[in-house]
Amino acid sequence: MANKHTLWLRRITSLGHPYKKSLNRHLYEEIAETCGCTPDRVYQVAHGAKCKSFIDDGIMTELKRCGLLQRR
Repeated sequence: MANKHTLWLRRITSLGHPYKKSLNRHLYEEIAETCGCTPDRVYQVAHGAKCKSFIDDGIMTELKRCGLLQRR
């Protein structure tokens, strides 16, 4: 019975990623295309995820250039 509830909860929470509802969605998609990653990863870095690779560093540079990020 617990498995049915967890499956139901997992389906509800995965209905939409927050990036798809963002007003900056088109910018995230453009940055993802230039950096060679997914728009979800760009959204995560823009909202505080740790940078783990050189791709993430490129994402941060592009976000700063667009004015979406004001971190160091």
